[in-house]
Amino acid sequence: LAALCLLPLGPALSAAVYALHHRSADLTELHPARVYLRGWRLNALPALGLWAPLLAWLTVIAFTLTHFTATGLPGWWAALLALVGAGSLLWGAHALVLTSLFTFRARDTARLAAYFLPRHGRATLGAASLLLLAAALTALLTEALPALLAAPLLLSLLHSSRTVIAETREEFTA
Repeated sequence: LAALCLLPLGPALSAAVYALHHRSADLTELHPARVYLRGWRLNALPALGLWAPLLAWLTVIAFTLTHFTATGLPGWWAALLALVGAGSLLWGAHALVLTSLFTFRARDTARLAAYFLPRHGRATLGAASLLLLAAALTALLTEALPALLAAPLLLSLLHSSRTVIAETREEFTA
């Protein structure tokens, strides 16, 4: 049920990244909703095509980890599952940026996101630090804090992904 409730989050995050990237430098521009809605219209289906399988995969991992004692598996499997989940989240962060700013087929976006994971270590490390920050804020304070800080967190993700965006623009677009 929680995964179904999180399904609209992927397109919303994609539209927010699009709006942050295309924001105006003019401080008197007081209509950010136009750019956000344009990003929603352009990216909702492509983002959902990548977000839904990622969310399903993360749901399986989270369910397995929360009920790990019932599986009877050795303890190192839990660490392995947590590592796979963290890697999936990092892949999802790269895929979010690529889906929000470029128009590729879903499988090409998935391949590019996997390609950029080891290639741009600083961008991956930036995404990892943001995921760690969001997890720490959730665990230590409240679940609402990452939602309240979504804009600065996404702006930080966009800033740390500049090299990914630049290489994608130079090497993979016409």
